[in-house]
Amino acid sequence: MKHSKLIQGILLGLRHRRSKDAAVSIATLVVGAVALLGADYGIPIWLQVFLYLWLLTVGLPTTLTVLSLAAVWGRFEPFYGMNGFMVVSFLAAPVVQVLVMERLRRWRPGADSGGPTGKEPPASQGPVSSSVDAATPLKTSNREACMKTNRRNFLLGLGGGGAMLALGALRQQGPTELPTDVPLIDFHAHLFGVGDSDSGCFLHDKQRRHWTFDYLKRLLGLHEPERPGDESIDVQLVRRLVEHVGASSVDRIVLQAWDGRYTNGKLDLESTTSLYVPNRYMFKVVAQHPELFIPCASINPKRSDALEELEYCAEQGAPMVKIHPPTMDVDPSNPAFLPFYRLCRERNIILMVHTGMEHAADIVGLENCDPQKLVPALELGCTVVAAHVGYGQFYDREDFYPSFERLVQQYSNLYGDSSILGSMLRWRNIPRLLDHPLALSRMIFGTDYPFASNALVFWNRLSPATLLALCAERNLFERDLQLKRHLGFPASHFRLGAQLLGLTSKG
Repeated sequence: MKHSKLIQGILLGLRHRRSKDAAVSIATLVVGAVALLGADYGIPIWLQVFLYLWLLTVGLPTTLTVLSLAAVWGRFEPFYGMNGFMVVSFLAAPVVQVLVMERLRRWRPGADSGGPTGKEPPASQGPVSSSVDAATPLKTSNREACMKTNRRNFLLGLGGGGAMLALGALRQQGPTELPTDVPLIDFHAHLFGVGDSDSGCFLHDKQRRHWTFDYLKRLLGLHEPERPGDESIDVQLVRRLVEHVGASSVDRIVLQAWDGRYTNGKLDLESTTSLYVPNRYMFKVVAQHPELFIPCASINPKRSDALEELEYCAEQGAPMVKIHPPTMDVDPSNPAFLPFYRLCRERNIILMVHTGMEHAADIVGLENCDPQKLVPALELGCTVVAAHVGYGQFYDREDFYPSFERLVQQYSNLYGDSSILGSMLRWRNIPRLLDHPLALSRMIFGTDYPFASNALVFWNRLSPATLLALCAERNLFERDLQLKRHLGFPASHFRLGAQLLGLTSKG
């Protein structure tokens, strides 16, 4: 009984125009969320067209409100944080939708001069014989006026949406030509595992509860084994990785392990490490597909055997080592790590270090994510890659990119990579980077697989045809590559990885 009364109350409320407008706004927010998530997973073109028509016609006031909030969010106080952005969008969008639709209803022929849609009844109607006779033409005229208004609103929205899409078509450059004389290398891809095989991988329960775990399972189509003999998640991850690389335009990928957090020099899997992918497992996977994978070791320089592990990885053929300060609890500027950096230089091993925000794993803080922390390794002459070049998501308060831009002017041995920069919440990063030629010349192509790029957030820089195609693309390597080609990354961006690795030919 209570539920039926509630439903009746909602239906009664929706009879009012303002309630209908607010409901349309809420529906538009849902449609927008579906479109954004669909662009991550790969969404059919027919469904994209339906969703975009809604967003650009009946939901256009709400769409513009959210876009306007996103444009200012994260630029100054107090507009920071994802939760705040969602709350403000949810509150502001219905208000704007109602106000705009009210204004459009008043703006119609005859509203100011009388007539069938004005305030006064037509003079030609003459005396009214009864209330029923008077109500019938009034209801008819109101219904006709509403139909005309709805048609006008639809056409206005369609025109405004068309103008927005035309802006993207005008701003899009021709896709960058890919190198044909050297292999196309993805310089930043991850090997993950949960430890349900003999891989030695580890995933803490807290990381399993993190949003990224279910997100990546759905994104990659992974299934928890339910019966004996079912394929483990570890095996599924490698199989999916091989399938995606083989079906893409990328020739080879640099496949990274992931070291853990250490206490008194020893690996701590019980309380502090959130995820762990051992180097030996990474080398095993690389050995199975050497035509696709290039090994990248991961070593926490705080471990007691860091130098021995680095020597072992060099002997196994790893041309690069990765340090992830916020998950490993490492300060890259610590003088105690100088011997580690010297050995990297002596063995000609590229040093990659995570810089910028980290939202996908449990971290100790962000104070060690500034590229400025890389100066000791740069001073020793190491070839250093600042992964993500200090960038964050659009709502983040911290911004370490200016440090990278300053350091590339001082150190010719500093590079960056474009991994994760094309993702949903980092839409400010690439346009900003394209405006800095020197920094752009040091950028290496990378995807951060299995994390997905999202073409929809670059709607104003892509033609409609390109946008539809990229949002429908399900291969994560191919989507990221083609997105960056169409956004205007230069040809050097796709060659630099092979050059640093000394790969002079595709053979």
